[in-house]
Amino acid sequence: MMKLAFISLGLLFLLLGCEESAKITPSSKIIKIGVLAPLSGTHKDLGIQGILGIKAALKMERYLQNRDKIVLVIVDTRSTEEDSRKALKKLVDAEVVAIFSFMGSGRTLALKDEFNAVKIPIIATLSTDKNIVSLDGYISQVCMDNDTQMIIASHYIRDEELIQDVGIIYSSDSKYYSLLADDFKKYFTILGGKVNFFIDISSKKGLAEFENIKNSDISMLFSSIKSNATHKVVKTIKTQKFDFKVLGVNGSIDSELDSFYVIEHYADDVLKSDKREELEGILEKESLKNRGYAFLSYDGYQLLRYALKNCHNYSSECINARIKNSDIIKGFSGNFIMLNSRAKREVYIDKIEGGRLKKEVVVY
Repeated sequence: MMKLAFISLGLLFLLLGCEESAKITPSSKIIKIGVLAPLSGTHKDLGIQGILGIKAALKMERYLQNRDKIVLVIVDTRSTEEDSRKALKKLVDAEVVAIFSFMGSGRTLALKDEFNAVKIPIIATLSTDKNIVSLDGYISQVCMDNDTQMIIASHYIRDEELIQDVGIIYSSDSKYYSLLADDFKKYFTILGGKVNFFIDISSKKGLAEFENIKNSDISMLFSSIKSNATHKVVKTIKTQKFDFKVLGVNGSIDSELDSFYVIEHYADDVLKSDKREELEGILEKESLKNRGYAFLSYDGYQLLRYALKNCHNYSSECINARIKNSDIIKGFSGNFIMLNSRAKREVYIDKIEGGRLKKEVVVY
């Protein structure tokens, strides 16, 4: 049986502390916000880390300025399309005024028409496919989309590093990583770059092919692979003593990847706001593979607060309009705005050092 969880801010006081309760007396108004999260199944990391980000954001700012109380209605999508569809129906029945989605692009695209049909604004925190958004729809995208990520990667290698020859490795057993590899190849060749090999390392044959390349074949490797392939690739690079640079896609942070480069929404060696320091302090207590998911959840929550603040009757139509096109929002890593349902934000090329991200280039 699918579980439907109502987590009020009063309950979160017990879970997360109660220092703010002494300062603010809540009003009688309750605002129900839905959460679609894969808390079990193959994509549970997305849901669990997204929930941690929302809880951290709630600990920092539990009330709206008018003292109205937010109640989260959390449903486990179980990482399947069928359960995601059932979860959406439960949130509609619960009469939520907006929804956070921690689902990936594939699931979001599959349910796009149904999302738009219920006419409840959805903040797609972690979905990167540009096609989930439409001008007249109800889905908005907080993270950078795939096109933005690959265009920046291509320009960084071609224009910043002045590299012409690259190799590409990818995981064909993932639609997401395959699409990124294809898009990077397209944009890099448009810029006059040359792709010397395009290897699917999800098979033994492909991994063997990668092991047999030469240092002289390329000046940089573009890696669009699943996390479970990381160890094999790192081992091959070390064994073969490859000395070319490696650039990985967003979310490729791993303790094994020291000296690799990655495309991200943030860096660790930058001047941080008080809010970010507070957020990181809360998240430090959790075991997170990728803090970026939690950080993006925080940004989604700030966007929602902005919309609720400017919609006094909390109608879905008003909230959707405010989310799709916003004023400046203070995010975890600098400011961002929403324009036609897409976030306009800074993007980083970072170098991984000791599991931390050192800024190399930032694109505004």
